[in-house]
Amino acid sequence: MNSFLAHTFRRPTLLAVFCASVLVGIGLARIVSFEVVFVVAAGVLACACLRRQGWTALLALMLFGVFLGGFQGSRYMERLGEYRRVEGQKVTIIATAASDSSYGRRSQVTLDVTGAQVVSHNNLRLVGTIGVSGFGENVIFRGDTVQVSGKLRPGSGSHQAWMSFAQITMVERTTSPIEKVRREFGAGIQSALPEPLASFGMGILIGQNTTLPERVYDDLLAVGLVHIIAVSGYNLTIIVRACWRLLGNRSKFQTTIISVMLIF
Repeated sequence: MNSFLAHTFRRPTLLAVFCASVLVGIGLARIVSFEVVFVVAAGVLACACLRRQGWTALLALMLFGVFLGGFQGSRYMERLGEYRRVEGQKVTIIATAASDSSYGRRSQVTLDVTGAQVVSHNNLRLVGTIGVSGFGENVIFRGDTVQVSGKLRPGSGSHQAWMSFAQITMVERTTSPIEKVRREFGAGIQSALPEPLASFGMGILIGQNTTLPERVYDDLLAVGLVHIIAVSGYNLTIIVRACWRLLGNRSKFQTTIISVMLIF
């Protein structure tokens, strides 16, 4: 019994428990509201107990993770309530493209946007992702700033809202060096490989499936392999396994930290 209570945990284990607790707290935020005072108190307790890395530290980190995730989740849920003020109305927003555009149904340009600012309603800021389909611009790249005018409808799944048959206007092209490298990498893949291999490779490597032929996409969907052309657990598994093979024998803590950085 004494040996059980005196057991110490490795830092990767404590980190994994903390991350899992944060996710639990985010989920609980849908039904419980968390206050910042509980986060501060739990954080102080976790710092005080962390040195020994025993059961006390583990429980303190779990408590801190739940309160931290719950507090962030509660704030997010409050901000989602802003959608009720503009749902069903015709609005004009300025937002950042979260994905490259593609052509959807009825020849509409389709993309996701984030960081929306409703200029027609006193610059009201909306969190989350808004799906947009409409006309006006032929090509929009991830990171571009766009202006969208249309009726805002409730969304579903990963979309907090949706705007169809909208008027899309380019405001500013992105100058991000990361996006520039990504586009140049995609252009190189397209030049080096024939279709549909080029689009399939882009889907596996960086999760870009907007250029994949519909026939190939339907085939992958039919056999349950569509997840390999999206940023999903499959892609992350490749990153983590590669990092583990290179550094796993040296330090599990370094392997965990570097894996998290690469995933980010």
